[in-house]
Amino acid sequence: MFVPASTIKVLAAQAAMATLGTRYKFTTNIWRGTDNQLVVEGRGDPMLVSEEIVRMAQQLYAQKHRRFASLAIADNTIAWQLPPGSKNSTNPYDAPNGALILNFNTLNLRLEHGQAVSAEPQTPTIALAQRFVNRLDNNPQRFNLGLDKKLATTHAHQLIHTIFAHNGVLIDSDREHSTVVD
Repeated sequence: MFVPASTIKVLAAQAAMATLGTRYKFTTNIWRGTDNQLVVEGRGDPMLVSEEIVRMAQQLYAQKHRRFASLAIADNTIAWQLPPGSKNSTNPYDAPNGALILNFNTLNLRLEHGQAVSAEPQTPTIALAQRFVNRLDNNPQRFNLGLDKKLATTHAHQLIHTIFAHNGVLIDSDREHSTVVD
C-alpha cells in the first residue's frame, strides 16, 4: 500500500538538491540572547549529533564565551511532524522531522551495574537515561524519543548542557527547566 521509504528518500533528495543546490547545508545557530541567555536555534540539520554539539561548545570556549545564565531552545523554524505511518512506532528511524533533532531524536543506552548509561563513547550519559533503565537488558538499545516532543526537548536540553559543561562552557540554569522559544 505504501511506496517503499528508500524510493521516497531518493526522490526527496533529488528535489532538495534541485531546489537548494548540492552545496546547501542545514545549520544550527547559536547566539547570546538577553540576560546572558544561550540561544540554540535549530534549522533542520539532520546531522546534528553529539560530535557537532562538541564542536559548538569548543568554538564558544575558544571565543571565551564560557558561562551563560540559561539556555533557550528555538525549534519553531520547521514544524514537528511524524513521518507517515510512524505514529505508534518505537523504531529510531521513525523519528519526526523538526528544527532541532539531536542524535536523530534517539538515546542509545546500555545497562551497567543496574544503571542506564550511554552506549556511544561520543555521547555522555544524561539524567533522562534513567527513565529507560527498566526497558534495558544486556544488549545496547536505541530508543526513539520523537514520539513525545516534550521528551525530545528534555533530551536536547540535557545533552546540550552536559556536552557544553564537559567542554568548559557552563549554563547556570537547571537542565530540565530551560526555555523553549516559540
